[in-house]
Amino acid sequence: MGRSVVLQLLDMGAHVLCVDLADFAETFRQSCGTHQNLAADSLDIRDVEAIDQFVSERIAKHGVPHG
Repeated sequence: MGRSVVLQLLDMGAHVLCVDLADFAETFRQSCGTHQNLAADSLDIRDVEAIDQFVSERIAKHGVPHG
């Protein structure tokens, strides 16, 4: 999703989790300003085993994201 879509979701009260490689997600989050409902994390999707753990941990920490 692009920045404008993420900002619209946040304005509607959605919880958004940005996921990307390295620090790209965090950089994107910072460019969107401070929003309580916006979280950023990094994940290498080539590591299939890590995906399930990642999703479980993030849902436990942030709740189910809307986008």
